[in-house]
Amino acid sequence: MSSPACGDHMSSGSPVFAVGRLGYDFVGDARLDYFAQAIANWQQRQQHAPDPGPCADHTAPFQPMIMLSYLLDVDAGGTTSNLADAAALTWTLTVDGVPAYVIVPGLSTGLSWHRQLTDILWRQEVSSIAPTAAGPSMAAGQLMQARPTLERVAQAGCVDGDVRLFNGATVPRIVTAGRMQSWDMADLARPEAADRAMAFLAPIYRTLKNPGASPQDRALNYATFRACHTQQMLAPMFDRNMLFDTVTVDRSTGGAPDADCWTVTWSFLDPAQTHGDAGEAFQCTVDVSGVVPELVDGLRQRSVR
Repeated sequence: MSSPACGDHMSSGSPVFAVGRLGYDFVGDARLDYFAQAIANWQQRQQHAPDPGPCADHTAPFQPMIMLSYLLDVDAGGTTSNLADAAALTWTLTVDGVPAYVIVPGLSTGLSWHRQLTDILWRQEVSSIAPTAAGPSMAAGQLMQARPTLERVAQAGCVDGDVRLFNGATVPRIVTAGRMQSWDMADLARPEAADRAMAFLAPIYRTLKNPGASPQDRALNYATFRACHTQQMLAPMFDRNMLFDTVTVDRSTGGAPDADCWTVTWSFLDPAQTHGDAGEAFQCTVDVSGVVPELVDGLRQRSVR
């Protein structure tokens, strides 16, 4: 079998479909020094303050709000004049706050790939309104008033070597295939129900804390993320106050001869129902033979006793 293609790269590594949160890192002291000085100079220009000189604040680059405000030039009206520096960051996908992968673009997309990542990180860490979407008419204070609602991201790709992070840890590198996908809490619940939604999602998130490398994990992660994104499963269950029970991944005999199909089944319970149909089950089949998984069929729903 030929090596899987990730974008315009060929990789001999295994395919991955990982779910987590977006982060960034530095490859060493020199890169950190650069960002500390660049941010200090940018802040000096915005505030019309004296030149910061060589004693820049080296903690500033580690603070997402400061880093993103610099990259997106927020105080200057939401332009993207510093966005080219996003390519100098080491972008990571984290699980439970720990970097699991470094991600690099698999296509020659230029600034568009890094603009997408900075927008996603802004909506995850700072505000549900991204500066590049809001335009220059919205002030920085207005942007930051909206609570961040982006919860998880998902990325397909192929493992291609390892990268040493700033803290000395070594993690696999993913050459991406396709755009990063994101799951926003606002798709599930209104802001006033955010706490209840987080409690509802917590056990589901626990099932996604896997490397996303085995066929079963790739099928689970992809199917769950698609179900979240399309609001076909979680939103109705949340509205009915159902509780997540179990998820199973079983090999499927369907699909083409060269397919690698797995059926994912989620079960939800109705805590108010003591007899009769006590819950709901959702099921779909995913083909993970390619780098980017594909749904073989639509989401199926049935009552369970």
